[in-house]
Amino acid sequence: MTIFAQKSILTVLTMSLTSLMCTSQLAYAQQNNTFAKGVSSNLSWKFLDAARSFDRYYEESNICQSKDSVPTFQCVDARLESALNLINIGKNDEGNTRIDVAQKIASQISDYPMGGSSDALSLDYGSLYARSFQYAAVSKLRTNEAPSKVVALTAKSRNIRQQIRDGNRAFGGGQITDGQLQLLADNSGLLTLTPAIASTISPAFEVGPMGKSDSQSFAEYGRFKTTQGQQLAIQDAQSYLLEALSWSRGGDSNKALEAANNAASSLENPKGVGNSTDPSVSYERAPVLWATIETEKTLRSFALADGNTSKQRSIADRFERNVINAMFSETDKNSRLRGLALFRLAEMRSQSGEFVNCQGSGKLCGLSAFEAGADIIRNNLSNPTIDFVWTEPFLDAVYANQSKIENWENGFYNILQIASRSEVASEAAEAVIRLKESSDTTLGPALKAIDLAEFAFRNADRELEIMRAKQASGAGVPAGVFESKQQEVRALSAQLDTLETEFRESDAGKRFAQLVSSSVSLERIQNSLDDDEAYARIIMGKTVGYLVFITNGNSGDNGVSITKINRSRSDAQSAVKTLRCAVDFQNIEQRFECAKLNGGNKDYIAEFPVYDVKTASTLFDDIFGGVKQQITSGKIKHLIVQPDTVLAPLPFSALVTTDPSTINSSSITHKQNGRRWDHDYSRVTWLSDSVSISHSVGELSFVQARDASRDVNRKRAPKSFLGFSGFNNYDAETAARVAKANGVDPKSCSRFYQGFADLAEDTNLHTSIIQSAIGGDVVKDSAFTDTGVLEFTSTDGQSQLKDYRIVLFATHGISPSPLAHGCLPEPGLTTNFSSTDPNSDGFLSASDIASDMELGADLVILSACETAVGSAVTTFSDRPTAETFDGLVRAFYFARAQSLLVTHWTLPSAQTTAVFEDLFKNKDLSEVAFAEALRQTQVTIRNGDFNGNSTSHPYFWANFVFVGDGRMKLDL
Repeated sequence: MTIFAQKSILTVLTMSLTSLMCTSQLAYAQQNNTFAKGVSSNLSWKFLDAARSFDRYYEESNICQSKDSVPTFQCVDARLESALNLINIGKNDEGNTRIDVAQKIASQISDYPMGGSSDALSLDYGSLYARSFQYAAVSKLRTNEAPSKVVALTAKSRNIRQQIRDGNRAFGGGQITDGQLQLLADNSGLLTLTPAIASTISPAFEVGPMGKSDSQSFAEYGRFKTTQGQQLAIQDAQSYLLEALSWSRGGDSNKALEAANNAASSLENPKGVGNSTDPSVSYERAPVLWATIETEKTLRSFALADGNTSKQRSIADRFERNVINAMFSETDKNSRLRGLALFRLAEMRSQSGEFVNCQGSGKLCGLSAFEAGADIIRNNLSNPTIDFVWTEPFLDAVYANQSKIENWENGFYNILQIASRSEVASEAAEAVIRLKESSDTTLGPALKAIDLAEFAFRNADRELEIMRAKQASGAGVPAGVFESKQQEVRALSAQLDTLETEFRESDAGKRFAQLVSSSVSLERIQNSLDDDEAYARIIMGKTVGYLVFITNGNSGDNGVSITKINRSRSDAQSAVKTLRCAVDFQNIEQRFECAKLNGGNKDYIAEFPVYDVKTASTLFDDIFGGVKQQITSGKIKHLIVQPDTVLAPLPFSALVTTDPSTINSSSITHKQNGRRWDHDYSRVTWLSDSVSISHSVGELSFVQARDASRDVNRKRAPKSFLGFSGFNNYDAETAARVAKANGVDPKSCSRFYQGFADLAEDTNLHTSIIQSAIGGDVVKDSAFTDTGVLEFTSTDGQSQLKDYRIVLFATHGISPSPLAHGCLPEPGLTTNFSSTDPNSDGFLSASDIASDMELGADLVILSACETAVGSAVTTFSDRPTAETFDGLVRAFYFARAQSLLVTHWTLPSAQTTAVFEDLFKNKDLSEVAFAEALRQTQVTIRNGDFNGNSTSHPYFWANFVFVGDGRMKLDL
């Protein structure tokens, strides 16, 4: 299967699905209407923003949920558009729920007899009913269902549209009213819009005949129009495009090309009611859809020309000429869609041997095309990254062509700078939305001002494009009007640029960047490192991975080493699963599963699993083999690790540097003490024996934390410690109330919430240990609620959250996952639920932390239960990730925490107490860097014993992970 086929799923979720939204029939309303905001956000590729706007429209509109009236066309549309945007970012469960609601409403209404009555019950929302099956097909495609299942749904959607053409269904109602604005459909199927609607209309509508109307109630330059036949053709084209993408993903380029050609044919030959012939849908009418179709046709033709380099190059040339250069308006030249199209061109150039140098002049080679696309992605303020699947082929290409590329290491690293994993990128978006809605700080208004400026610029430029289209068709536009619109577009563009520049340079903008980006230059990272430090960025791909090993370069080399990791992402994930089996067990079923993985038996594993030292050693060699000498020779004393998400569930301190070939049965001893097994790993050499380790969620977060800790003038918080603890399990009644407060289904989510058992036994003990060592305040039990944390004021009324240097949350870290069933929209911490506070929902979400919490902490400790990876994403999940590790940590960084101490698995209170006692009672944290102090504590515990048994097993000492500047020293 070609890389194009492998990535088709992303095409449908980015390129073409934007066009699905653009052609929504009633995507026009007042500029301050939440539906219109959803449209604007969608056009800007802010899918989560769009989904939440459509949700608010549906939830806040009385008519949408009134028991006394049938929801309007636009109500149903809002459900569908929210669903589509949620599916776009991988929230399939939430999306499918909305599709079910929309489908139920549309199918009920379409069962009513048709007639000329204005009674709402006689309306037939046939086009929405058809689209609901199309969106369901998108969901199937997103979850890698077989092409036959996708085709069954798209074919059903086309059958419903054919019923509209045959006169057996209505398209979507004769009159829709939204406040003071009104949209009418006349007998010919043309849509007539008032000036107010015309001023904010979707770009997908051509301009009708010129000439002033007889009435001031219509637009001055004629009617904006589209026929129902064109609307039906657009939806048919989209359905065929979904089929093309599905066949492509399945590796059948012939069927994919046939479906893409059917999509183009649908637009070229629309059929209206009565199967009449309507005008073709021009490129100006549906630019995004046409660009996507042409891209898919190009990719399939390119794949079918495999082995014919000359033909492939010709295909790529046409794509650059006819799509990249011809199919994007001024507004869209910097759109993510064009950025992705440039990536497609770069792939074709790479596969046809033109990645670095091209044959012929005046065209973009692969590397240049990629860099142009990357600039577009990188300059997007609120979404400056792209899923790693898009960038992986270019890492391979740059690595393979390094001898031909000057300063190739920087080029390679620039590719990494825009790469993210979709499973973590979407979580930051939730916090961003909350920040936009907050007016308590300068950040919310600043973000909203940028959104409004972007909205105004986009609409003005679309109006200019409409005027250009009219001129091209021979219709005239008064010169003064055209020039005035040009001046307006230029002014709005300049205003948007100014607002974005000012925001990026502001303190709020720099903090905001930590949520959405990790972009920082290699030089800045190197300038942040001491002579005995290294920064390791690890990325795992479909077949291989890469290690970027960065030092400050003071040893005479350039300080950057890039080596290939000969493991696939799935191989690395499998190794992590094997290693975590020995530490991540919460019940007998999981222990039996570990027994199978590690070759043990039920009796041997029942009390304590064996840690697979050889796997830990082999994984270390595979990742760090190229720089092993630097690490093990003592040259590197502090290693900062930014792992791929599949590696993040593993604490790197538990990697083994012993040569794998020397590990045998005598390296580890096991003896049975009663029912327990005592594992002795004292002969094993661990990475943390001589190297202190800190973890990073992004280069930008690291260098900003390092800058802060080096700032001798930085004002420190006045008080030492604040601890929150005493989470009580949600009983059935409380879980149902928590579900209701979070707006999710109590029936399906209550049992899920009840699963947050307090396995740390007594989290109050954690807070008391630190308090006894360094003083401070504690909030526990019934006082430990989400609202209580966010509104915290000390009992003497003198201190707030920002007044404490160390803040501890002894509770559970939770994360969205396939296991969450839509009950967790984003990462968070569990808290007790306040039955008396209407704002309480029982969780401190990432967006709560980012938007409502202001800290002054040098260190935040997230203790007790898997706060690094999330209790919903365990070893035995089908997709272990670092969602909480990333989402929560980024949120705390934004809330001004300098560093965090997080946990990887559930650890009994006695062992957690031992860690805290050694760290805070036996270490001088004002003199010893915290990562080094943590390493020393780990060595102490693994060389000790507990009740006569060895504690050398990683379960006892490797749980805690430091995130931030490991060279930070605490002033206690």
